[in-house]
Amino acid sequence: MAAIVRNTLHDDASADCFAALVPPDLKILLELLFETYPLYDDRDSRRAVDQVLRSLIGSTHGNLVLSAVVDFLKKESQKKSLALSNVTVLIDWCSVLLQHFANAPDQWAKHGLDVALALARVLELCMGVEYRKRGERIHHSALVSTRRALRPLFRAKDVGEDALDNLVTTLTAKGASSAAGNAVLLGAIAGVSSRLPTVKPLLETRKQQYYTFYVREIVGSRTQLPDHISHAFHDFFESFTTLEELRKEVIPPIEKALLRAPEVVLNDIVTPMVLALPKDMDLSDVLLGNLLKPLLSNVKSTNPGIRAGALRTFKALAARSHNESAIGKVTDEILNPLKQGKISGVDQKVLHAQMLSALPQSAASSQKIPVAIAPAALKEPNEAAVVAEVGALTKHLKFGLANGVVMEKSISDAFIKGMTDKRVPIRRLWALRTADLLWDLTPQQLEQKDVISFYQASLPKLVEIWQEVNANPVPATQSGLVTVGHYVTALLASRVQFSGDATLSGIYKKSDVVAQSLAIKPKPSFLLNPRVYSKLNTEDDVEIALRALTAVSPWLLEDRTPIEAREAWAHAFIFFIVAQGVSTKAKVTAKVALEKAYVQAPSNISSVIVAGLWSWYKSNESGDKESAAVASKSGVSELYNVLGSICLSQEFVKKHGASIDAENLREQSVSLLLLARPELMPRVSWIDLSLRMGVDPGRLVQDKLPECVELINNATMVGDTNGSFIAELTRVQDQENNSFPSIVQAAYSAYTDLVFVAPDVALPVIVNQFSGDLDSRQLESIGPTEAAIFRTPEGTAYIDVLSKKAPITIDKNTKDYDTLKWEEELRAQLAQKTGQTKKLTADEQAKVKSQLTKEAAIRKEVAAIERKMRRGVGIIRSLATGPPTEAEQWMGPAVNFLIQAIRAGAGLILGDLPATAYIKLSEQASSRLGPFRPFVGIATLRTIGSIHLPAEYEAENLGGKSHAPVT
Repeated sequence: MAAIVRNTLHDDASADCFAALVPPDLKILLELLFETYPLYDDRDSRRAVDQVLRSLIGSTHGNLVLSAVVDFLKKESQKKSLALSNVTVLIDWCSVLLQHFANAPDQWAKHGLDVALALARVLELCMGVEYRKRGERIHHSALVSTRRALRPLFRAKDVGEDALDNLVTTLTAKGASSAAGNAVLLGAIAGVSSRLPTVKPLLETRKQQYYTFYVREIVGSRTQLPDHISHAFHDFFESFTTLEELRKEVIPPIEKALLRAPEVVLNDIVTPMVLALPKDMDLSDVLLGNLLKPLLSNVKSTNPGIRAGALRTFKALAARSHNESAIGKVTDEILNPLKQGKISGVDQKVLHAQMLSALPQSAASSQKIPVAIAPAALKEPNEAAVVAEVGALTKHLKFGLANGVVMEKSISDAFIKGMTDKRVPIRRLWALRTADLLWDLTPQQLEQKDVISFYQASLPKLVEIWQEVNANPVPATQSGLVTVGHYVTALLASRVQFSGDATLSGIYKKSDVVAQSLAIKPKPSFLLNPRVYSKLNTEDDVEIALRALTAVSPWLLEDRTPIEAREAWAHAFIFFIVAQGVSTKAKVTAKVALEKAYVQAPSNISSVIVAGLWSWYKSNESGDKESAAVASKSGVSELYNVLGSICLSQEFVKKHGASIDAENLREQSVSLLLLARPELMPRVSWIDLSLRMGVDPGRLVQDKLPECVELINNATMVGDTNGSFIAELTRVQDQENNSFPSIVQAAYSAYTDLVFVAPDVALPVIVNQFSGDLDSRQLESIGPTEAAIFRTPEGTAYIDVLSKKAPITIDKNTKDYDTLKWEEELRAQLAQKTGQTKKLTADEQAKVKSQLTKEAAIRKEVAAIERKMRRGVGIIRSLATGPPTEAEQWMGPAVNFLIQAIRAGAGLILGDLPATAYIKLSEQASSRLGPFRPFVGIATLRTIGSIHLPAEYEAENLGGKSHAPVT
């Protein structure tokens, strides 16, 4: 039906076709429309049906249509349960009718209120549905549709004033059991009116009706209301309420309700109302004179919901309170019972302390609260209460220090005493709050005598805890003290060392914090130990650890810093960005921290992170259980986020007030040529990352082609580094790559990317590369015996020099060569397992040793040739399957050298790799061959007599075997 409607309306004249319908046909059409309305679940269908309704209402039989539609809406809106898509359609239909009524006073008078009441019901139903992902968008769409209907209705000269008056009067009337549901539409009416200059004065005269409704239906509710109703009057309170009206109409009923049903009022009716009020409205007197005592009384409740609601309401009121005198009195009412020890319950102590934290910060509060609460916090036996009290103390103390308020010695003594508490959690708390205060101090604050005295007295205590953590990192991780160690590391490395105070400088030098933090042997420091940082769970702990990592980053590339420490530092940062156990917010914090560190030292940080990513990848692939890569449980799936943090756009760098040398970016791009590959990590492209940094890949390859090729060759384990910067960047790309086929495959793809971005320069070099790699002359010294020695494990002699029988050499052109060879090797292995070992004479031992040395040399020589030829085959295969290149320039040499290598016996050491690569090349043949292209290559290989073809390619009989030369 929806499709029919859409297609029908494509014709401009189709809207007029409804005028020709007779009532019986019209009735059938309307019934069909009503029956199928749940199907209009997409925007296009709903808009098409809206147009149909407009056309029907505007036709000759408009009154008949309107009555039928209104009756349907009244009936359908009475249903208690409707699908969200159905509700959306009904809201749109109500909106269409109300917009129509703006130009039809008679029809408004007859049907307007019925449609409005239907809209109120379906709108409330829509807002009450929690739809997870799409809920917020659908709620917004429903409100937009409602406001779209109300605006023209209220603007209409003939209808507007009457519509507003009737709507407000009807919706606020007493009597209906579900009258509270009208709050959503009433709120929308207030919001629309507040934005229409001609309508706003009209609603001003109806405010009393709003207050009466709010007090009766919302404040006076005997059951807890859903959020969409308690928040419905947001626009009204924001735009129309004055302080006098609030104190007269709203606050007294709330006071009574707090006595009658606090579980309803505090969960949550008052808070949305308070937060909706204008921010410049001062509620200090309301808080002090009307609501403070009821809230403090409810803090003592045994109902946790009431206690939480009392705190939430108090925070909202405190955020709107600006009178310092009134706030001072409120502070005394909350602080005195806590200071005098008159509060026995732990929950009440916590709530009083949290209320103190919620109070607006001021010089007076900064002088009063810390001095009064510090002794109580030191004596408090309960940990939860201490946390809340110290939190309130620290918050107001920070404000005081930032605004020149002198720190009392009693406060300084309290922090020092707290850091010596026998209870580890309490000691940790005081230490972290002390570090917080010191971290936020500015150079101007350090000039104050009281502040510098506090710094000098508290820092040694922090260093003592740091030393304890450094000596016993694993127990410190379990107790949480490790976070103090991270904070002290960050303080010493980034704050204390730059201070001009001699005492503080002495503490920094004595601690040797950088060397201790970057130590890796005999065991890693707590900063670099995966067993430590993988156990950090909270966002605050991760953020503090990131501060410590960032603080020591300037020393990473110093000569005294071990290479292993650099990798461990990179692994820690990578872990916080990608690990499954780290929260999303903490991951974002880690990414931002790495971006900032990179912007400050691009070349250093990028080289460390690149090396760290390489070792992370290898640790993950090898399954090193002690590594951070395995502990992260995310493998390489999220590593693209790390690369994104060091490959920043020029706009991002400029936004942070920094600049990066263009040559540094180019070198960084070269270093990522092999790493930024989908074969190694998903969602990564070297070309895209280079362009993001503002580096032109084509120009880069033209200027730095030798460095690029050298980088790739190192990964394929052919050739030596020459001491350039590439040598350091590719230190991790050694012969271990043989254990990671994906790295070698990524290298082959990198060759293709060079050709893709700079074909004129790179293609001749790459052709020369695979031509030299596949030179068949290097196979002249390799026969079946050498190939068998190559496949024999190191330390085992293929030729038994002690045997009296001469070894049988099998001709490689013999039919079933591979089977015969396998049988020979199997017999040798069985003989070795079943035979008895005998003690060799000195002469025999010398012969065996000589043979092992000889075979090791052969094996090494064959292995070098095998790697080289494997690379040549890999390059050709990558060219054939990778991004589009100028195939006519490399196809001829590729075909020629592959055939020569196959004929020369490359299959002895490479198996079927050359043959499968040749088949991939055949797919580049003329498109006229269609799906038969691969079979051209298969037939050619079988014609030249290749015996290293996969079995599935030899299933069909060619009718004879030809050995005719093929060129």
